Amino acid sequence: EQAMSDIKSDNGLAASHANSFSAASSQIGAASQPDKDAISRLEGNSRASEEIDHSSTASADIAGKITSFSQLLQSVAEEFQATDQGMAADIEG
Repeated sequence: EQAMSDIKSDNGLAASHANSFSAASSQIGAASQPDKDAISRLEGNSRASEEIDHSSTASADIAGKITSFSQLLQSVAEEFQATDQGMAADIEG
């Protein structure tokens, strides 16, 4: 006869992962941007400037997505925990 498995969510583990994602997001946002060379007139400077701007925008977008994912992860974990508690109360009923 097989024993039933425990239904168990781990909010602490989810919070730990969410915090890791938030830290990664902060590191992306804190990365220094290269300085644009506005003095020299080398071929490719204008293209490089555009790419620096694009890179900055992309980094901010990625950091925002990671932050959103982190918040969703925590929210889902909290919902799982609430569902687990409700099911446990029904079973023990």
